Amino acid sequence: MRLRRARAILGFSMRMKLAFVVLALMALAIASACSSDDSEDADANATGDAAGEPTGDPAGEPGPDAPTVTINSTEIAVGSQDESVLAVLNFNAPGLGAWTVDVTYDNSVVSVIACDGLPAGNVCNPAFDDDTVRVVGAVATGLEGDTVIGRIIFQCDGAGESPLDLFIETFADGTIGDPLELVPHVEHGAITCTE
Repeated sequence: MRLRRARAILGFSMRMKLAFVVLALMALAIASACSSDDSEDADANATGDAAGEPTGDPAGEPGPDAPTVTINSTEIAVGSQDESVLAVLNFNAPGLGAWTVDVTYDNSVVSVIACDGLPAGNVCNPAFDDDTVRVVGAVATGLEGDTVIGRIIFQCDGAGESPLDLFIETFADGTIGDPLELVPHVEHGAITCTE
């Protein structure tokens, strides 16, 4: 009976700690989505690769096994809409824990119709700036492998090309209690608007 009670108390304690970590990460993610901070402190402080090994590079270059943050390129007819997918690729254990990614675009060529932060419950702010979408999220257990973290619907307003440039503000692994800031590889995209 005492063993069963001790297990129940330990299980409850672990669930409470996990819930606290998730709430803390979500509060950080939501605060990041709502604020406009142009500093590059996150990049300057990032010191590890995807395996948690120090890169040793004070300039914040990604390690050889670092994950990749990418957004696809697409071609859209003027007046039409299409989706661009923001994803994280090749993230080893313990997985992706928290992220803040800004996607900038040429607002004279395209406009944002809608966006979703993924997995469900994370945040996408289409009006972070007049030419910037901010995607923010956090998970307690870490997302390993390839993960879609955002979907953005763009509309072509005129002929031309809009680069989709990615700026990483926060990128940390899923280490519970002491997440490690990482520097990912970045693959920018573009939208080509055709007549």
